[in-house]
Amino acid sequence: MIRGLNLVLSNYCSASCVFCPKDRGQWDHRHMTLSVVEKVVGDAGEFQDTLKTCQVGENGDALLNYLAMDILRIIRRGLPRVHVNLTSNFIKMTPNIAKTLLVERLIDSAQLNVDGHDQRTYEAQKGLSYVRVMNHLRSFVEIRERVWPGFPLSVNVLTLSKYEAAIRKAFSWPPRQLSLMATPKSDFNKVKDSLSWLPRDVQLVDSPVFAWAERDLPITIDPVHYSCPQYPRVEHEAFISPSGWLYPCCLDANQNQRLGNVMEESLGTIWRGELRSEFLRRLRERKYDEIGYPCNRVPFCQVVTK
Repeated sequence: MIRGLNLVLSNYCSASCVFCPKDRGQWDHRHMTLSVVEKVVGDAGEFQDTLKTCQVGENGDALLNYLAMDILRIIRRGLPRVHVNLTSNFIKMTPNIAKTLLVERLIDSAQLNVDGHDQRTYEAQKGLSYVRVMNHLRSFVEIRERVWPGFPLSVNVLTLSKYEAAIRKAFSWPPRQLSLMATPKSDFNKVKDSLSWLPRDVQLVDSPVFAWAERDLPITIDPVHYSCPQYPRVEHEAFISPSGWLYPCCLDANQNQRLGNVMEESLGTIWRGELRSEFLRRLRERKYDEIGYPCNRVPFCQVVTK
């Protein structure tokens, strides 16, 4: 049964994080439409007894979709008992959007990445305006305190210096998207200190390193020696692209593995279908070459550091 629903509201992200692959969204529409959302939400009713979560913000920033508020309203009406989590870099989290989200209770939790303790370290990692994001974060917290005290908000931290060190140690090679300029030094504690103004109930998370942005590096160990670290999610969570394709995993950033389209058949039919069943079998048996990209690069799906 489906326990989690993950919707790509936008296949695009305005950030240019060194730790994210740049090939997302090349084979699909940029933004999810209302008709796709209505179909997915309608089909998901079949799984209402097991469906617990709905993640918006997979493989892109959901708030870049100008229909995001309407989409969240459809999800809330159609799946009222499901916990809706928003992942965003907050570059589009204006006070008006924050107020709408919290006043209408369109989401149940939110998270963002703050990957540096100051403008230089943050912008070297993400390529976004640190000042703008911090202003949006402050306004969100202020509205949260007035409208919904205790609303679950978490901040994930993966600094560029930590990422670079982990990749060099694991692969004896620098990150593919690393600037030629010297990496500015930052770490989790420095970021934590820079965000000391946040309410105490806001969670700060020292994020692990995944190497999915490094998939073009040479593989030194046969992939068959690795199991799929995402298999529990692949088995129990549905990932839906902007145009309605069910794909297996959040690390399939470009939705290369397409298992069926909800605009052509029901979510339940695809979920129980032979194509998905065969995909799961090959994944369990580590037949990655038969599956193809990106599963045949499974060494880069592993956690490099904890």
